[in-house]
Formats: sequence, C-alpha cells, structure tokens
Amino acid sequence: IDYAAIDGWEDGTFILESDHERISARVKTTQAWYDYKRWNIGQITIPEAGVTTFRIYPEKNLDHYMMRFRSVELVPVRKKNIRK
Repeated sequence: IDYAAIDGWEDGTFILESDHERISARVKTTQAWYDYKRWNIGQITIPEAGVTTFRIYPEKNLDHYMMRFRSVELVPVRKKNIRK
C-alpha cells in the first residue's frame, strides 16, 4: 500500500478487504502529508481468475483523516511446492 500520513494519524488502523479476505494494519506516519511511502502489509489470496473488488476503510471512526491513500500494488507470489 502506498500512502502519506502526518503525525497524529498513526493511531488509526485500517482494513484492506477483498471479496474473500481482509488484512488489518496500523497507519505509520511519513515525513509530511505529501511524502508517500510504500508498505508491505501482507498477503491476500485471490482464489480464481476474474474480477475481485477491494475496499480500504478505517477499523473505527476517527476524528481526523486516516491517510492520504495513493495505491495498492498486487504482486503475484509463487506457491511453494508441497511434498507428500
């Protein structure tokens, strides 16, 4: 995930949710509201080809902005060979 966040926003936890799974992560501050950083927040399995909807939202209501969101990058991960 790629976002910027100022001091005071780091208490927010956000959810990245797909049609099949969800990941939660805590917001980390960057140097300024325009200083975007990329963070690895985990893995989501997409079980089949086709359209998958993603949603990002705060875990609870906040009295401030959560982040200045820019993008989510999905990177394929190889399955490990499982020996029987």
